[in-house]
Amino acid sequence: MKRYHGTLPGAARCRLIELQCDEAAPLHSAVALMTRWDGRRFAGLRTESRTIERRTPNAERQTVLEKGASYRYVQGQAIPPNSLCRAAWANLMSSATVPSKRRAFGATMRRDAWWTQPLFVFLGLATFLVYSTWAAFQGNHYWLDQNGANYLSPFYSPELFGNSPHAIFGPKPGWWPSWLLFSPALLVLWAPGGFRLTCYYYRGAYYKAFWADPPACAVGEPRIGYPGENSFPLILQNIHRYFLYLALLFILVLLHDAWSAFWFADPSGARHFGLGVGTIVLTLNVILLGSYTFGCHSLRHLIGGFLDEVSKQPIHAKCYACVSRLNGRHMLWAWMSLFWVGFSDLYVRLCSMGIWHDWRIF
Repeated sequence: MKRYHGTLPGAARCRLIELQCDEAAPLHSAVALMTRWDGRRFAGLRTESRTIERRTPNAERQTVLEKGASYRYVQGQAIPPNSLCRAAWANLMSSATVPSKRRAFGATMRRDAWWTQPLFVFLGLATFLVYSTWAAFQGNHYWLDQNGANYLSPFYSPELFGNSPHAIFGPKPGWWPSWLLFSPALLVLWAPGGFRLTCYYYRGAYYKAFWADPPACAVGEPRIGYPGENSFPLILQNIHRYFLYLALLFILVLLHDAWSAFWFADPSGARHFGLGVGTIVLTLNVILLGSYTFGCHSLRHLIGGFLDEVSKQPIHAKCYACVSRLNGRHMLWAWMSLFWVGFSDLYVRLCSMGIWHDWRIF
């Protein structure tokens, strides 16, 4: 009994076919086992040449795949290259049957530490969720005006109503119910939070880390069916594009906050250009958030992906290339911006509480 692996021609990249066949038996005895493959770039590839043969009705042996075909081995799984004869491979797979038995939750043939990535994703996202929720409900220590500084936490920006000098419409309105907790952050955080919640990268990340759907590539999951994102509530993920429009507006607001952080007030109230550690923190925050937002998959489509031939539109092509460059590191920007926006709030909060002191560079 020999085991071969390959991809179905024309099928989605996430489907990996594991074919087990007995060379002494007819082709219809082959068993095809479907497992998931996330299409990541593989490392440490090695090749080996093999030939798969089948027995025809007249007992003649017929070569189905190319002789000397180069197979790539990843974690003990051989994947044939795209140069293989697609028609022959389809002919081989046409007689295979898919077994009804499915992997149990957590069952896998992988020998690597596959659980480390979803574990770290879970810890990272859970930590941010706990801290950001706590910070949003505080309603105080979210701005700094000591020593002439002019810092506002990104969790509270734009401040529509509040007690700080940054409030656009003044203090808490009188019509706000007395029994309902008030915090300026609760009025605005839903927009950037919704943008991240529906983000294509984050969806794949927290589906694995929080729902084990699946826990990792080629690992058994607890759920039997797969309704996809075509039914409630996951169909709401499709509003990601509209959250993108709001996120772009928030970038402009945070850019204004970063610029305001360069201006320090003297004892007379006049403001002068300067630089503090908080200035650097808030400026890096908007840079990282901008890199994450402008690398969005939806923006990539809106900026040029909708065109059949983007190369024929020079302006679209240039913008598309820039967004694609950022999109290539979308996961990196997602995590760096997530960490830094949390740290920016923490920095302003601790300085406002007097635990940390903002160092004025000039």
